[in-house]
Amino acid sequence: MYGWDTLVLLKHLLEVGLSKQAIAARFAMCVDRRFSVLDRDLYAVIEYQPDPFGAARASDLSAVEYSRPAAQREMQRFGCDEAAVQLQYRVHPLVSAESTGFWNLRDGSASLAPDAIV
Repeated sequence: MYGWDTLVLLKHLLEVGLSKQAIAARFAMCVDRRFSVLDRDLYAVIEYQPDPFGAARASDLSAVEYSRPAAQREMQRFGCDEAAVQLQYRVHPLVSAESTGFWNLRDGSASLAPDAIV
Protein backbone atom coordinates (compact mmCIF):
# COMPACT_ATOMS: atom_id res chain seq x y z
CA MET A 1 0.00 0.00 0.00
CA TYR A 2 1.33 3.43 -0.93
CA GLY A 3 1.01 6.56 1.15
CA TRP A 4 -0.22 9.85 -0.31
CA ASP A 5 3.31 11.30 -0.52
CA THR A 6 4.56 8.27 -2.48
CA LEU A 7 1.73 8.60 -5.00
CA VAL A 8 2.42 12.33 -5.43
CA LEU A 9 6.13 11.59 -6.02
CA LEU A 10 5.33 8.87 -8.59
CA LYS A 11 2.94 11.23 -10.40
CA HIS A 12 5.61 13.95 -10.47
CA LEU A 13 8.27 11.57 -11.83
CA LEU A 14 5.95 10.49 -14.63
CA GLU A 15 5.08 14.13 -15.44
CA VAL A 16 8.75 15.14 -15.81
CA GLY A 17 9.24 12.43 -18.41
CA LEU A 18 10.57 9.39 -16.60
CA SER A 19 9.36 6.06 -17.87
CA LYS A 20 7.88 3.49 -15.51
CA GLN A 21 10.93 1.29 -16.17
CA ALA A 22 13.33 4.08 -15.15
CA ILE A 23 11.38 4.73 -11.95
CA ALA A 24 11.36 1.03 -11.07
CA ALA A 25 15.12 0.69 -11.75
CA ARG A 26 16.16 3.27 -9.14
CA PHE A 27 16.84 1.63 -5.79
CA ALA A 28 19.58 1.10 -3.23
CA MET A 29 20.63 -1.99 -1.32
CA CYS A 30 22.16 -1.49 2.10
CA VAL A 31 23.56 -3.78 4.78
CA ASP A 32 24.60 -2.55 8.19
CA ARG A 33 26.03 -4.29 11.20
CA ARG A 34 27.32 -3.36 14.66
CA PHE A 35 30.33 -5.27 16.04
CA SER A 36 32.17 -5.23 19.34
CA VAL A 37 35.93 -4.64 18.88
CA LEU A 38 38.12 -4.18 21.97
CA ASP A 39 34.97 -3.61 24.03
CA ARG A 40 33.96 -0.68 21.78
CA ASP A 41 31.30 -0.39 19.08
CA LEU A 42 32.27 -0.65 15.42
CA TYR A 43 29.42 0.18 13.05
CA ALA A 44 29.72 -0.73 9.37
CA VAL A 45 27.43 0.13 6.45
CA ILE A 46 27.80 -1.13 2.88
CA GLU A 47 25.50 0.27 0.18
CA TYR A 48 25.09 -0.40 -3.53
CA GLN A 49 23.18 2.15 -5.60
CA PRO A 50 22.62 1.71 -9.33
CA ASP A 51 21.23 4.74 -11.17
CA PRO A 52 20.20 4.67 -14.84
CA PHE A 53 20.68 8.46 -15.02
CA GLY A 54 24.31 8.25 -13.89
CA ALA A 55 27.42 8.45 -16.05
CA ALA A 56 28.65 5.16 -17.46
CA ARG A 57 32.10 6.69 -18.20
CA ALA A 58 34.14 9.47 -16.66
CA SER A 59 33.75 11.47 -19.87
CA ASP A 60 29.96 11.57 -19.33
CA LEU A 61 30.16 13.19 -15.88
CA SER A 62 29.77 16.80 -17.06
CA ALA A 63 26.64 15.92 -19.06
CA VAL A 64 25.13 14.16 -16.03
CA GLU A 65 26.02 17.08 -13.75
CA TYR A 66 23.86 19.44 -15.83
CA SER A 67 21.06 16.94 -16.53
CA ARG A 68 17.44 17.35 -15.41
CA PRO A 69 17.62 14.67 -12.66
CA ALA A 70 20.71 16.33 -11.19
CA ALA A 71 19.16 19.80 -11.38
CA GLN A 72 16.06 18.52 -9.59
CA ARG A 73 18.28 16.85 -6.95
CA GLU A 74 17.00 13.38 -7.74
CA MET A 75 20.50 11.89 -7.77
CA GLN A 76 22.71 11.03 -4.83
CA ARG A 77 25.71 10.03 -6.98
CA PHE A 78 26.69 10.84 -10.55
CA GLY A 79 27.82 7.32 -11.56
CA CYS A 80 25.73 4.44 -12.89
CA ASP A 81 26.96 1.87 -10.39
CA GLU A 82 28.20 3.24 -7.08
CA ALA A 83 29.12 1.57 -3.81
CA ALA A 84 29.59 3.24 -0.44
CA VAL A 85 31.21 1.98 2.75
CA GLN A 86 31.01 3.71 6.11
CA LEU A 87 32.87 2.65 9.24
CA GLN A 88 32.39 4.28 12.62
CA TYR A 89 34.38 3.29 15.71
CA ARG A 90 33.57 4.61 19.17
CA VAL A 91 36.96 5.48 20.64
CA HIS A 92 35.48 6.97 23.80
CA PRO A 93 31.86 7.51 24.89
CA LEU A 94 32.18 11.10 23.61
CA VAL A 95 34.48 10.55 20.59
CA SER A 96 34.02 8.49 17.43
CA ALA A 97 36.35 7.98 14.48
CA GLU A 98 34.58 7.63 11.15
CA SER A 99 35.51 7.01 7.55
CA THR A 100 33.29 7.02 4.48
CA GLY A 101 34.35 5.76 1.07
CA PHE A 102 32.65 5.90 -2.32
CA TRP A 103 33.61 3.65 -5.20
CA ASN A 104 32.51 3.89 -8.83
CA LEU A 105 32.18 0.26 -9.91
CA ARG A 106 32.38 1.16 -13.63
CA ASP A 107 35.67 3.07 -13.79
CA GLY A 108 37.25 2.11 -10.48
CA SER A 109 37.58 5.65 -9.16
CA ALA A 110 37.12 6.12 -5.42
CA SER A 111 37.16 8.72 -2.70
CA LEU A 112 37.76 8.34 1.03
CA ALA A 113 36.79 10.82 3.74
CA PRO A 114 38.10 10.24 7.29
CA ASP A 115 36.41 12.15 10.11
CA ALA A 116 36.33 12.47 13.88
CA ILE A 117 33.13 13.17 15.79
CA VAL A 118 33.45 14.80 19.19
